[in-house]
Amino acid sequence: MSVDMSQPGTLTVEPFGVRLAVQPDEKLLQAILRNGNYVPFGCNHGGCGTCAAQLVAGDLEQDSGTLTTLDERARAHGQVLLCSSRLVSDSAVVDVTASGISGEEFAGAPLHDREVTVDDVTAVSPGLSVLTLSAPPPPWTPRPGQFVHIELPDRTGWRAYSLASPAEASLLQFVIRAVPGGAFTTALDEIRPGGTLRIRGPYGAFQLRTSHRPKLFIGSGAGIGPIRSMIHDLLRSPGHPPAHLVHVARSAAELVFGEEFAALAKADNDFAYHPLLPQHPRRGTDRVLEWLAAHATAVELRRTEAYLCGPDRFVDITAGALCAAGLRSRYLAADRFTASAGPAVTPPA
Repeated sequence: MSVDMSQPGTLTVEPFGVRLAVQPDEKLLQAILRNGNYVPFGCNHGGCGTCAAQLVAGDLEQDSGTLTTLDERARAHGQVLLCSSRLVSDSAVVDVTASGISGEEFAGAPLHDREVTVDDVTAVSPGLSVLTLSAPPPPWTPRPGQFVHIELPDRTGWRAYSLASPAEASLLQFVIRAVPGGAFTTALDEIRPGGTLRIRGPYGAFQLRTSHRPKLFIGSGAGIGPIRSMIHDLLRSPGHPPAHLVHVARSAAELVFGEEFAALAKADNDFAYHPLLPQHPRRGTDRVLEWLAAHATAVELRRTEAYLCGPDRFVDITAGALCAAGLRSRYLAADRFTASAGPAVTPPA
């Protein structure tokens, strides 16, 4: 039954059987997050497809801009993007089984909504900056690999950025890639030390597993952020398994935290740092594939856990190469960064 979109409704999320209230004209993803739950998502405006789900019952309206992400065939089979869909019936049921999220992950973690102080904004290259903010007071307990939403200074929307700082740090750091026309890229010019920004989170299921398997971390560009947080968490554990970090950057200036990683490797015999720069005409992915061919064998990869973070295409190519070379897919965790110049996330009510 079609209803007035100015009225509230109900969303049921399967396979968990959880019923959530949806505010008038609210996107389904925002309703899920506002209620304290979590599903995998990325760009927040229909560009990446990370939050795809199966519509089981009810009627939804999807933003027209998602046509390039979900084609007619996918839509005909009931696929929807949670970030770009609104209720047009009094209730709906969606199934997120295909995302692979567990019940524990869907249940989420305690969320915080805080005003924090800007400590520093540093441009490390024309395309990459590091934003440093004060951490919220306890019980702020992010897990390495998670991200937060940061509100734009003009309060018109939000952007998602992964935490690059250790979980227990008193300052939060974020590696931000410049995106032409991007809402937050433009806002960085207005952000000054001593000012305040509003953050909400933490979110995300990209995190370090507790196991004795050797670790392989591969980060490209701004994707080095959550990888750095994971590495600090791993190295502080006595007797941690061997770990390698492959750090891909467009230039030497963009090897963010490179000196820190080199120092950690010098102090810890079970951690090795491998900075890689593209060599014309080869791309960053080419350099990673060359490194894998020279340093990794099928036997080693079958015993290894891998953690990838970077642009969509980089992660897809690298993940495929790792699995083809012997890595077991269940021991691969990836976080894709989708550059966005689209509309900022609408703040949840």
